[in-house]
Amino acid sequence: MGTDTITIPVPPQLAKRYREATPEMRRKWELILHFQLEALFDRPRRSLDEIMDDLGAQATRNGLTDDELHDILREADEDLRREAR
Repeated sequence: MGTDTITIPVPPQLAKRYREATPEMRRKWELILHFQLEALFDRPRRSLDEIMDDLGAQATRNGLTDDELHDILREADEDLRREAR
């Protein structure tokens, strides 16, 4: 299956962090976003716990460790909190 590219508006500081990230880190973030989008559009609707469990399992199968996933999610949460201030 091929891929296509979409553009999603994000705050400037997130775009800057993405551009400055290593290629490996970008790949990991892209995988997480890919799985999150799949889960959002997945039918039938599933609970958040089911979606999160599936995302974690898929990330693990693709080489992302629990610690790396936790770090990425923590950083994203911190960025969102800073932006909200």
